[in-house]
Amino acid sequence: APVRRLLTEADPEQPGQERVVGFVAEQNGTPVEVRAMTTVVATDGFANSPELMQRFASSLGTPFYGGVSTSTGDSIAWLEPLGAQWTHMEACLRHGQVTLGHGTRVNPALPWAGAVLVNADGERFVDEQAHGYSGLAGRIQAQPGERALMVWDEQAMAETITSEMMRESLAAGAIHEAADVADLARQVGIDADRLTVALRPLEGRRPQTRRVHHTWLTHGVLTTQGGALVDTRCRLVRADGSTVTGLRVGGGSAVGTAGPGSEGYSSGSGILAAFGAGWIIGEELAGRVTS
Repeated sequence: APVRRLLTEADPEQPGQERVVGFVAEQNGTPVEVRAMTTVVATDGFANSPELMQRFASSLGTPFYGGVSTSTGDSIAWLEPLGAQWTHMEACLRHGQVTLGHGTRVNPALPWAGAVLVNADGERFVDEQAHGYSGLAGRIQAQPGERALMVWDEQAMAETITSEMMRESLAAGAIHEAADVADLARQVGIDADRLTVALRPLEGRRPQTRRVHHTWLTHGVLTTQGGALVDTRCRLVRADGSTVTGLRVGGGSAVGTAGPGSEGYSSGSGILAAFGAGWIIGEELAGRVTS
């Protein structure tokens, strides 16, 4: 029963403003009105809508999309007429470890196991341990061809192979082996001398052993972290500071905790924000019922 729109009517306590009194869904092709004292909008984000990504997050370019099919930003069209203020819309759960041409991912622990990133010109362009997988996406986007070669040795493979992401990448044929740097250079088309320099360990890190594994990576997006501005009770806040009666906003519809850009994302923070909003909304509505 997909929701098509919110039901609104004039708010007697806020002249000139609308309040939410329910929604219209579609069931077996028939519109169904559902009325309620409070409607909670907590749908997913908008990362699977190219139109909305271009409108709100065009600086991310055209990343690989690796999220769920339902991240279509439906709530944006519902909340915009009510005066929603869109906040931190370029913040996303990005991923800088998406295998090029396959769409699988590698274990995000690989950089801490010794993996090195090299661009198509043979340059080591980043300290791999200085960024999480979300923050790393922008660094890879800035490289020639929006791609980078990740190289790691047998020890790193042994430490990370149990990840489902690694098994999926291996099954997809995204991960390759090379006997040494010369063999690696032949396979990837990068000068062997440049690769040798790029693969030298940074201070305090161990060197790569002889046999290595490698894959080309690009940047992707899994979900958005921006959304409607809400107050501490998860009420939609208009530009004049007023809130919309009969409505609460959480989940992927509300602004998250990553801040203005994807660099502020940390693992689990989107789920944590959704859980917190659900707790706040649920406690308030349950208290209203029991009282």
